[in-house]
Amino acid sequence: MATKSFWRAAAIGMTTLAMAVAGGCARPGDDTPTQQPAPTTAGGDAETDAPTGENETADAAPASGDPIRIGFTGVMSGPSASAGIGLLEGLEIKINEINANGGLLDGRPIELVERDHGTNPDTAISNIRELIEVEEVVALVGESTTGPLLATAAIANEAGVPWVVAGGTGTAATQQPDPNFIFRVSLVDDEQTMFVAQEALERGERIALMTDTTGLGQGGQLNLLEAFTELGVTPVANETFNVGDTDMTSQLSRVQAADADVIIFWGVGPEAAQVRRGMASLGMEQPMIANWGLGMPNYPELAGDLANGTLVVQAFSFYETEDPLALRVLEDFSETFGTDRMTFIQEFVNAYDAMGLLADAIEKAGSTDRDAIREGLLEAQFQGLM
Repeated sequence: MATKSFWRAAAIGMTTLAMAVAGGCARPGDDTPTQQPAPTTAGGDAETDAPTGENETADAAPASGDPIRIGFTGVMSGPSASAGIGLLEGLEIKINEINANGGLLDGRPIELVERDHGTNPDTAISNIRELIEVEEVVALVGESTTGPLLATAAIANEAGVPWVVAGGTGTAATQQPDPNFIFRVSLVDDEQTMFVAQEALERGERIALMTDTTGLGQGGQLNLLEAFTELGVTPVANETFNVGDTDMTSQLSRVQAADADVIIFWGVGPEAAQVRRGMASLGMEQPMIANWGLGMPNYPELAGDLANGTLVVQAFSFYETEDPLALRVLEDFSETFGTDRMTFIQEFVNAYDAMGLLADAIEKAGSTDRDAIREGLLEAQFQGLM
């Protein structure tokens, strides 16, 4: 099974949340990270030498030819909307950058065709089919939520449409049969969970899991159990909850009775806030470690001071950066949106890099043929923000 991931792990780490401070190549499916970026042939991490915004030409004419249509489906409404909006912010900055500097394939601009699924997998399936069959996009980019991603990845792969996923972490998404058209710029859960498991064991031996019942939570639960098995540890509690649950005291009472040292949470912000409230009501002070979904602003907004001290996986930060590209992107963001506050930093970065990789692949392909773009992704060389 040929697989490719454009993930780098050089920046993976834990962010300790303080009140209201949450934001933060390749074979399809081979999500093995490397520690240092280096130019490689197909199969490794990639750096760019293509004119996709990294190497700007001051007198380049803006793109004005027939647009190259790229499809996006993601969550733009509902409690997790900030994840999709964060992706769209990153895509907009990168696409504007590319189009302002002459576009692709001798002057063709990129046009993004957007669809919202509101985290509903059935809607996501309809969106993907419409983007492929009706809108006839040449490739797909984005997707921040694991459940809809797992429901749609096989559809895109069977249709032979290249997809650079930017955000969805479910391990199985890129594990498609050959020829595999599903690529990823993101953490992947089997790696994220091992990192979290090791971090948890530095803080205690008795581990409790709390995971939601969606594809995100249950995929994370499976990978966490695999990670702890590899590490020779059996969690003392393994609790689940539904999206929308507002009372976690039953699960937390069992965690408390199991005398857990550390709680690992796998889900999104609203339910994490309920867990924190339940912990406070039961007098529980264990450290809580969570997947990067808690980087969305709704977690600290809903949990308030109770969010303080939560350890959240992050892979990139603009904080005190001196990187010239990061500084330029920050300036572009401020000029475009009239604010310095990104909706969801990690998703912004994922999307910016995903669009850069896809643009590089289209240039390498020399056309918008889907098979050629896939081959271009296998050969992509791109140095983005991560």
